[in-house]
Amino acid sequence: MRTPFSKPYRITCIRGLGGIGDLLMLTPVFLGLKEKYPGCQVTVATTWEYQSGALPQLLRNNPHVDQIVRVEPMEFATGQMKHARWEFRGVPNEHIPDCVRSTDLVIELSVICAMTESQEMASPGGVRTHRTDIWCKAAGVEPSSKLPMLRLTKDELTWGRQWCDDNLGDGLRIGLPLKTMSGTVIGKDMRGWPYTDLFARALPRAGY
Repeated sequence: MRTPFSKPYRITCIRGLGGIGDLLMLTPVFLGLKEKYPGCQVTVATTWEYQSGALPQLLRNNPHVDQIVRVEPMEFATGQMKHARWEFRGVPNEHIPDCVRSTDLVIELSVICAMTESQEMASPGGVRTHRTDIWCKAAGVEPSSKLPMLRLTKDELTWGRQWCDDNLGDGLRIGLPLKTMSGTVIGKDMRGWPYTDLFARALPRAGY
């Protein structure tokens, strides 16, 4: 049984890149940190620029995130980001963010998936590891649940139901991601399901 630290243990998780699905898939990391380090304070440093600030909005009601701060990758890029992505190699890092300078532990979650997938893609069998597992391993946690977490307000849920009623009609509604946004590395689609198009065409024939 782990005991809480004698002082508030400050942890900063850096997710400097976009990807709404990616951010949701890494939310189990925050649960894992709270379980591994009871009493810790989890700060998520992320970009406000991606999709007009969608990422901090997705985290604002997460019970396992204590603080969300803005860190833009073109203003501060970790060494791992500089190593993995050529476009960040010239970032001067003149101003180290407070969440990095004044913390006990920094966990980089921006590029570890791409690095792992590139290695697996070059080996027999291709990509094998789920992204959530990659992030959890990078953070050194094994959360009790690996389900993505998104907490919406009552007003947001009401608005969403009304939008669906106004735009999607009656009956069972099925949403399909037609393709991944960034699932291509070295010319091969790693995350897309090859039967999505056939499945989508079969649904109406099945009565949906």
